Amino acid sequence: MSPTLRLTCMAMFVALSLAIQMVPVPPVSGGFFRLAALPLILSGFVLGPRAGFMVGVTSDVLECLLVPKGMFFPGFTLTQGLTGALPALVAGPGPASFRRYLVGIAISQGLTKFLLVPVFLLILAPVPEPVAAWKVLAVRALITQSAHIPLYAWICLVVVRALEAARTAVRPSAGFLGP
Repeated sequence: MSPTLRLTCMAMFVALSLAIQMVPVPPVSGGFFRLAALPLILSGFVLGPRAGFMVGVTSDVLECLLVPKGMFFPGFTLTQGLTGALPALVAGPGPASFRRYLVGIAISQGLTKFLLVPVFLLILAPVPEPVAAWKVLAVRALITQSAHIPLYAWICLVVVRALEAARTAVRPSAGFLGP
Protein backbone atom coordinates (compact mmCIF):
# COMPACT_ATOMS: atom_id res chain seq x y z
CA MET A 1 0.00 0.00 0.00
CA SER A 2 1.38 3.39 -0.92
CA PRO A 3 2.09 5.86 1.90
CA THR A 4 -0.46 8.28 0.46
CA LEU A 5 -3.20 5.65 0.41
CA ARG A 6 -2.29 4.51 3.95
CA LEU A 7 -2.42 8.08 5.25
CA THR A 8 -5.74 8.68 3.48
CA CYS A 9 -7.23 5.53 5.01
CA MET A 10 -5.98 6.56 8.45
CA ALA A 11 -7.58 10.00 8.03
CA MET A 12 -10.87 8.36 7.02
CA PHE A 13 -10.81 6.16 10.13
CA VAL A 14 -10.10 9.23 12.30
CA ALA A 15 -12.99 11.11 10.67
CA LEU A 16 -15.33 8.14 11.16
CA SER A 17 -14.29 7.88 14.80
CA LEU A 18 -14.94 11.59 15.37
CA ALA A 19 -18.34 11.39 13.66
CA ILE A 20 -19.37 8.47 15.89
CA GLN A 21 -18.09 10.26 19.01
CA MET A 22 -20.16 13.35 18.21
CA VAL A 23 -23.46 11.50 17.91
CA PRO A 24 -25.30 11.64 21.24
CA VAL A 25 -26.42 8.23 22.44
CA PRO A 26 -28.94 7.74 25.25
CA PRO A 27 -27.73 5.51 28.09
CA VAL A 28 -28.98 1.95 28.31
CA SER A 29 -28.90 -0.33 31.32
CA GLY A 30 -25.31 -0.88 32.41
CA GLY A 31 -23.80 1.97 30.39
CA PHE A 32 -23.73 3.41 26.92
CA PHE A 33 -24.14 1.40 23.74
CA ARG A 34 -22.03 3.13 21.16
CA LEU A 35 -19.68 1.89 18.52
CA ALA A 36 -16.94 4.44 19.22
CA ALA A 37 -14.11 1.90 19.31
CA LEU A 38 -15.09 0.23 16.04
CA PRO A 39 -13.16 2.54 13.65
CA LEU A 40 -10.07 2.26 15.86
CA ILE A 41 -10.20 -1.54 16.00
CA LEU A 42 -10.94 -1.78 12.30
CA SER A 43 -8.02 0.50 11.44
CA GLY A 44 -5.69 -1.85 13.31
CA PHE A 45 -6.97 -4.88 11.40
CA VAL A 46 -6.93 -3.17 8.00
CA LEU A 47 -3.78 -1.02 8.26
CA GLY A 48 -1.78 -2.73 11.01
CA PRO A 49 -1.25 -2.16 14.74
CA ARG A 50 1.01 0.87 14.36
CA ALA A 51 -1.51 2.68 12.18
CA GLY A 52 -4.31 1.62 14.55
CA PHE A 53 -2.43 3.17 17.47
CA MET A 54 -1.89 6.41 15.54
CA VAL A 55 -5.56 6.53 14.52
CA GLY A 56 -6.62 6.07 18.15
CA VAL A 57 -4.29 8.76 19.52
CA THR A 58 -5.13 11.22 16.74
CA SER A 59 -8.88 10.74 17.10
CA ASP A 60 -8.70 11.24 20.88
CA VAL A 61 -6.63 14.43 20.62
CA LEU A 62 -8.89 15.84 17.89
CA GLU A 63 -11.99 14.92 19.87
CA CYS A 64 -10.64 16.82 22.88
CA LEU A 65 -10.04 19.85 20.67
CA LEU A 66 -13.28 19.75 18.66
CA VAL A 67 -15.76 18.34 21.18
CA PRO A 68 -14.42 19.00 24.68
CA LYS A 69 -16.28 16.89 27.23
CA GLY A 70 -13.97 17.55 30.15
CA MET A 71 -10.29 17.91 30.85
CA PHE A 72 -7.66 16.27 28.67
CA PHE A 73 -6.05 13.23 30.30
CA PRO A 74 -3.19 11.40 28.54
CA GLY A 75 -4.28 8.08 30.04
CA PHE A 76 -7.43 8.10 27.95
CA THR A 77 -5.37 8.96 24.86
CA LEU A 78 -3.17 5.95 25.59
CA THR A 79 -6.31 3.84 25.98
CA GLN A 80 -7.61 4.94 22.58
CA GLY A 81 -4.26 4.16 20.99
CA LEU A 82 -4.19 0.71 22.57
CA THR A 83 -7.77 0.13 21.43
CA GLY A 84 -6.57 0.59 17.85
CA ALA A 85 -3.36 -1.44 18.16
CA LEU A 86 -3.97 -4.35 20.55
CA PRO A 87 -6.67 -6.31 18.68
CA ALA A 88 -4.45 -6.57 15.59
CA LEU A 89 -1.40 -7.41 17.71
CA VAL A 90 -3.21 -10.13 19.65
CA ALA A 91 -4.94 -11.60 16.59
CA GLY A 92 -1.69 -11.54 14.65
CA PRO A 93 -1.29 -11.92 10.90
CA GLY A 94 -3.31 -14.51 9.09
CA PRO A 95 -6.64 -15.10 7.45
CA ALA A 96 -9.63 -13.21 8.81
CA SER A 97 -11.69 -15.37 11.16
CA PHE A 98 -14.37 -14.61 13.71
CA ARG A 99 -12.53 -16.52 16.44
CA ARG A 100 -9.23 -14.66 15.93
CA TYR A 101 -10.99 -11.32 15.89
CA LEU A 102 -13.13 -12.21 18.91
CA VAL A 103 -10.10 -13.22 20.99
CA GLY A 104 -8.07 -10.18 19.91
CA ILE A 105 -10.87 -7.74 20.62
CA ALA A 106 -11.84 -9.42 23.91
CA ILE A 107 -8.29 -9.24 25.28
CA SER A 108 -7.87 -5.67 24.07
CA GLN A 109 -11.20 -4.41 25.39
CA GLY A 110 -10.66 -6.32 28.63
CA LEU A 111 -7.34 -4.60 29.19
CA THR A 112 -8.44 -1.13 28.14
CA LYS A 113 -12.08 -0.84 29.18
CA PHE A 114 -12.14 -3.26 32.10
CA LEU A 115 -8.79 -2.38 33.67
CA LEU A 116 -7.27 0.89 32.42
CA VAL A 117 -10.35 3.13 32.11
CA PRO A 118 -11.60 2.43 35.68
CA VAL A 119 -8.09 3.00 37.06
CA PHE A 120 -7.78 6.29 35.16
CA LEU A 121 -11.22 7.40 36.35
CA LEU A 122 -10.16 6.71 39.94
CA ILE A 123 -6.96 8.70 39.39
CA LEU A 124 -9.01 11.66 38.16
CA ALA A 125 -11.69 11.38 40.85
CA PRO A 126 -10.29 9.74 43.99
CA VAL A 127 -12.84 8.14 46.30
CA PRO A 128 -12.51 6.82 49.88
CA GLU A 129 -13.08 3.18 48.80
CA PRO A 130 -11.21 2.79 45.50
CA VAL A 131 -11.54 -1.01 45.36
CA ALA A 132 -15.33 -0.86 45.73
CA ALA A 133 -15.54 1.93 43.14
CA TRP A 134 -13.33 -0.04 40.75
CA LYS A 135 -15.62 -3.06 41.11
CA VAL A 136 -18.64 -0.95 40.16
CA LEU A 137 -16.86 0.56 37.16
CA ALA A 138 -15.47 -2.81 36.08
CA VAL A 139 -18.85 -4.54 36.26
CA ARG A 140 -20.38 -1.74 34.22
CA ALA A 141 -17.63 -2.14 31.62
CA LEU A 142 -18.11 -5.91 31.63
CA ILE A 143 -21.83 -5.55 30.91
CA THR A 144 -21.25 -3.06 28.10
CA GLN A 145 -18.36 -4.96 26.52
CA SER A 146 -20.23 -8.26 26.58
CA ALA A 147 -22.43 -6.77 23.87
CA HIS A 148 -19.72 -4.78 22.08
CA ILE A 149 -17.02 -7.45 21.70
CA PRO A 150 -18.93 -9.99 19.54
CA LEU A 151 -20.51 -7.17 17.54
CA TYR A 152 -17.11 -5.57 16.88
CA ALA A 153 -15.64 -8.94 15.86
CA TRP A 154 -18.49 -9.66 13.44
CA ILE A 155 -18.44 -6.19 11.85
CA CYS A 156 -14.63 -6.27 11.50
CA LEU A 157 -14.81 -9.71 9.89
CA VAL A 158 -17.45 -8.60 7.39
CA VAL A 159 -15.57 -5.41 6.47
CA VAL A 160 -12.15 -7.08 6.17
CA ARG A 161 -13.56 -9.88 4.00
CA ALA A 162 -15.32 -7.31 1.80
CA LEU A 163 -12.08 -5.36 1.41
CA GLU A 164 -10.20 -8.55 0.54
CA ALA A 165 -12.84 -9.46 -2.06
CA ALA A 166 -12.71 -5.96 -3.53
CA ARG A 167 -8.93 -6.10 -3.63
CA THR A 168 -8.92 -9.32 -5.64
CA ALA A 169 -11.65 -8.03 -7.97
CA VAL A 170 -9.76 -4.85 -8.84
CA ARG A 171 -6.93 -4.97 -11.36
CA PRO A 172 -3.59 -5.42 -9.57
CA SER A 173 -2.21 -2.36 -11.36
CA ALA A 174 -4.92 -0.18 -9.78
CA GLY A 175 -3.16 -0.40 -6.42
CA PHE A 176 -6.30 -0.70 -4.30
CA LEU A 177 -5.14 -1.52 -0.75
CA GLY A 178 -1.70 -2.52 -1.90
CA PRO A 179 -0.18 -5.75 -3.23
